[in-house]
Amino acid sequence: AQAGSPAAVLRLDDGRVSGRGPCNNLSAGYTLDGAMLRFDAIATSKRYCAEQSTLEAAFFAVLRGVMRVEFERDELLLSGPDGSLRFKQRQKP
Repeated sequence: AQAGSPAAVLRLDDGRVSGRGPCNNLSAGYTLDGAMLRFDAIATSKRYCAEQSTLEAAFFAVLRGVMRVEFERDELLLSGPDGSLRFKQRQKP
């Protein structure tokens, strides 16, 4: 992520994903088969954020193309032909 950009957030729960990209909220269904992950059509809010538009486009391109998921300790790595995204598990208060 670029310095000063908001952190992206994903919540995976029983076949549904929700969260936030650099600018917009997202939701979709997903299928997990071993290490293979497929998202259904991803719905997003339509807020315009000029400073985050390039980062936002890259984030959603990677997310839409995710093919593989890996869990490493407290991190989730999503990867596909357009790159990869790494998410760190949020510590519970």
